[in-house]
Amino acid sequence: MGDPCSHSETGFTMVEMLITMVIVSIVVGIAYYAYNKLATEVSNGSVSVEGAMDKIVGLELMRLDIAHAGFGIARDETCPPVRWISANDPSDPCDSDLENSLVLRSTMNNTNQSTMGWLLVECKENESWQNHIIIDEREVSTVNTIVFLDYRGQFGFSATSSTNCPRDANYIGYPVVGTNECNVQTCSRVAYTLSTTQSLSLCADGTKNLLRKVGAGSGSPILNCVADWDLRFGLDTDGDGAVDTVSTGSGLPTTPADIRSQLKYISVYALIQAGNYDAKYNYGNNVTVDNNVTLTFPAGCTKCPNYHWKVLKKTIKLMNL
Repeated sequence: MGDPCSHSETGFTMVEMLITMVIVSIVVGIAYYAYNKLATEVSNGSVSVEGAMDKIVGLELMRLDIAHAGFGIARDETCPPVRWISANDPSDPCDSDLENSLVLRSTMNNTNQSTMGWLLVECKENESWQNHIIIDEREVSTVNTIVFLDYRGQFGFSATSSTNCPRDANYIGYPVVGTNECNVQTCSRVAYTLSTTQSLSLCADGTKNLLRKVGAGSGSPILNCVADWDLRFGLDTDGDGAVDTVSTGSGLPTTPADIRSQLKYISVYALIQAGNYDAKYNYGNNVTVDNNVTLTFPAGCTKCPNYHWKVLKKTIKLMNL
C-alpha cells in the first residue's frame, strides 16, 4: 500500500504552455485594442468638449456684435453700419484696410463695458451737457466721451467732459471708446475675417482662425481650425416687412439707408474641425447646407477628410438698424 502523503510531481507539457501563451496573447491583444480605442475616443471627446466651449463663447460674441450693429450710429453717417468687403480698395473712404470681411459699426464694443448704455440730456446752449442729464443708463458713468444724436437720429455733437451744448435741444448720448471708424461721427468698427495662417498643431493643414478685429487691430481668434466660412443676408427688398431675398455678400445693399431699410438678418456658416486625425474615418470633400451654401476644405489639404468636422450655423436678427 502506497504512502498516502506522496503525490505526483508532473508539470505542464510544452504543448500546454504554448496553448496558454497563445490564449494570454489573444486576451492581451484584445485588451490593448479596446484600451487604445477608448483612449482615442476620450482624447477626441476631450478636444471636442474644449472646442465646444470655445465655439459657444465665440459665436455668442459674434451674435452680440451683429445684433448691435447700428447702435448709436447716426442716420446721416456715410459709412455703412453693416458691410461685406470682398477685396481691398485703397480708395475706400471707410474700410480701405480690409478684405473678405464682415464689417459692423456701432458705438458699442461688446468686450468693453465702458461702451455700453446710453443717456438722455436736455441741453442748454453754451452750458455743460453734464449739468443737464435727465436719464443716465451708462454701464460706466465716468466715461465722458459721448456721441449725441438728436430726436431724428441725426448726428448732434461729440462731447468730452468739458464740452458745452451747441443749442437748446434734447439728445440721446452713446459712450464710445477707441479710435474713430466713422466719417460723420465717432464710432467703433468690428470686423470678422479669416486669418492668413494658424499654428495650432491639432488643426488640419490649411485651416485658419476666424478673427474678431476691433478698429485697426490685428484681431483675436473666436474660432479655431476653420476650414471655410460663408454668409447669407436676409433682405426685405419690397418693404412689406418680410424677407423676400437671401443674398450673398455681393447682393448686400451699398448705401446706409438701403441697408437700414432692407437688411433683417445675417446667417453665418462655418466648417469647423470637431476631432483629431483618424485614418479610418472619411468625412468627404465638402458639405452643402440650406440648398446653396457649400463649404469646402482648404486647397491641398489631402488629409482633411480624415478629420471629424461640424457645420456651425448662426442666424442673427439685426436689432439696431
